[in-house]
Amino acid sequence: MAKIQGIGGIFFRAKDPKAMRTWYEKHLGIGTLPNSPWGADDDAALIVWRDNNDQDKTCYTVLEMFPDDDSEFFGSSSQEMLLNFRVDDLEGAIKDMQAAGAEKVGDVMTIQSGRLARFKDPEGKLFELWEPKAGF
Repeated sequence: MAKIQGIGGIFFRAKDPKAMRTWYEKHLGIGTLPNSPWGADDDAALIVWRDNNDQDKTCYTVLEMFPDDDSEFFGSSSQEMLLNFRVDDLEGAIKDMQAAGAEKVGDVMTIQSGRLARFKDPEGKLFELWEPKAGF
């Protein structure tokens, strides 16, 4: 069985994404990092944490806000947020989710930071499973 290692990303809608990013950075310290694994010019707001099984391993959770009218990323106009779960074995997690009745949405995607798959839970809410590549 695949294991969830943590939250890879928290994505939600905002009336003013730029203002909300500024607020989260000012009041919670969640902002861009000069040593972002995505590159020096990346502006993703990141939460840094350590892997429980390997304290030398740095991990990241992305916090990103999208405009209220962006329904493409969220899969529907009624979904307000999307969670991305970091997994240790994407293929195993896909099999586990399909056996549990979760609906797989689209193909596995290869992205800069690894691979991810999208699913709908039993209530139809979209979520992602992400297997990071080394360094993420």
